Amino acid sequence: MRKKHFMRAVIFALCAAFCFTGLTACKKEDPASTLYIDISNAGYGIDWLNPLEDLFEEDHPGIDVKIRDVVKNDANYLAKCLSGVADTDIFFLETSVLKHVETPVNANGVRYEHPFMDLTDFFHNEKIPGEDKTIAQKMRPEYLAFNTIDGKNYTFPWMESMMGFVMNKNVYQESWGKLPNTTDELFEFCDKVKADGYSPFIYSIDDPYYLDIYDLWMTQYHGMDDMAKFYDGYALSGKYEGERYIPQMFLDDGLYAALEVLDRLVNYDNGYQDKLSYTLSFTAAQNSFLENDSKVLFIATGTWMQREMDKNYSPEEINSEFVRMPVISALGDKLGITDEILSQIIDYADGAIAEPPVFTSSKGIDSQDVVAEVVAARKIVPSNHLHAAFIPSYSSKGDLAKEFIQLMASDRGIKAMLEEDQLKPPMQFNPLESGIEMSNFMKSVYRLANDSVFDIQAQGALFRKGGLALVNNQGYFTKSMGAANPN
Repeated sequence: MRKKHFMRAVIFALCAAFCFTGLTACKKEDPASTLYIDISNAGYGIDWLNPLEDLFEEDHPGIDVKIRDVVKNDANYLAKCLSGVADTDIFFLETSVLKHVETPVNANGVRYEHPFMDLTDFFHNEKIPGEDKTIAQKMRPEYLAFNTIDGKNYTFPWMESMMGFVMNKNVYQESWGKLPNTTDELFEFCDKVKADGYSPFIYSIDDPYYLDIYDLWMTQYHGMDDMAKFYDGYALSGKYEGERYIPQMFLDDGLYAALEVLDRLVNYDNGYQDKLSYTLSFTAAQNSFLENDSKVLFIATGTWMQREMDKNYSPEEINSEFVRMPVISALGDKLGITDEILSQIIDYADGAIAEPPVFTSSKGIDSQDVVAEVVAARKIVPSNHLHAAFIPSYSSKGDLAKEFIQLMASDRGIKAMLEEDQLKPPMQFNPLESGIEMSNFMKSVYRLANDSVFDIQAQGALFRKGGLALVNNQGYFTKSMGAANPN
């Protein structure tokens, strides 16, 4: 596929040159028979689109797919759509656009109440060609919930994007013992790593992915259902529990516990982060983690690391894999069990032991309920779930654009994406049973994904529109790290 698209680019360049010099006549682009795709070229690149382009053109004789990309161009592409004059038929952005769903757009003398085409009926009532499910039935439920607003769907999540802790297996030492199950065990484990002259973690203060994943610990503490209530504006703990849209909803036991773990993990004085974290770009920090002589055990990142590894390393140089993030120890306190019992229940959840431990909750909670809550917490993984594809309401080729999205959601399209770049949208499809060759790193990604729930909840109006948000700013992080004067 890549060779084919390289040759296509060469031929296009030669054709353009001949056209410019008047040496030959070239086929003029026909907008009416061209499906225009604009994509923000970032962590996942655009190569995964190439086989979809080929398949779509094979299925639609006379239709050309034109992919246009600009590096990290989300804001400009969104503005282009909202202008009402875009020729684009599908946009692919890597940031959420849901807060703009209710922004009216005027295009071609018509007022559209929503800038993005309503895909609700398309998602729920049209089966994917050649399959027995609709897009809504096939999509991972967490992603569908996030992309549903008041029962309507306007965006298609184009990438399943896991985040979390990646371990360099070449660095790991047996003397450190098994990987930590709980956050208390994490810090004990990190102390062993430090004692042997290694850095437990590295990251870049300019691009701290911890801010994208620490809320996993809050979700573990409360559970997915209660976190859905939080994102709908309800207080989950304290004397204001159950009240909606009040400042005190952020005086939350689970949020406080999660921030305590984050602060302890990244605080400069604790030495859990490699000192290069203060000076390196994220790419440089990631390369430092991956090098053969690396002395860094973990990095917080996402599955896009596969593409970045492909660009800089040969497969035999890489021996890294995703590992489950530890469960927050404060959950044990909440359930009335010790950290030791919490860890043993996690061993049971992981299949390391056949039966859960015998215990009595000091809070009087039934032991089966305790086990169920811990097992559920263990199965949650972080995700960058903001990747959004949408069709402008005023596109004249909306039906063609929908068919392209159906192709992406189909087994046929997913296999093509996997074969090209080992990536897929969040559709129910098991890459490990597809027979497609994948790196050990991506196998670790899909092993976790297949046995997990992504930390994604539907967003209430104030969260969706930006009126409320969890702590997620550089200033907080810089202060915690002591980066202003790390010496």
